[in-house]
Amino acid sequence: MEKNRLETADPAIIESIQSGLTTLEKEIKATRDQIRQHMDTHPDLKRRRDLLDSIPGVGEATAAWLLTVLSEHYAFVNAKQVVAHVGLAPVIR
Repeated sequence: MEKNRLETADPAIIESIQSGLTTLEKEIKATRDQIRQHMDTHPDLKRRRDLLDSIPGVGEATAAWLLTVLSEHYAFVNAKQVVAHVGLAPVIR
């Protein structure tokens, strides 16, 4: 969204927008690096991430999201609960 603003921004604020974008990009990179490092230091997470990465179309971000959603924290008992939780099983009412 901020990148789009650069196209129509007043020249007086372009530098400010660019500075904000640079900061956001650094923060995003740092967060991704921390997530990657966390998974790399936990053998079970790393193994499960590597399995997910082997699926065509599943990348680093999707694998991390799936590992979060499918974590033991949610205590899903079966696949049906997971599908309902992520909204892949709509019900007509």
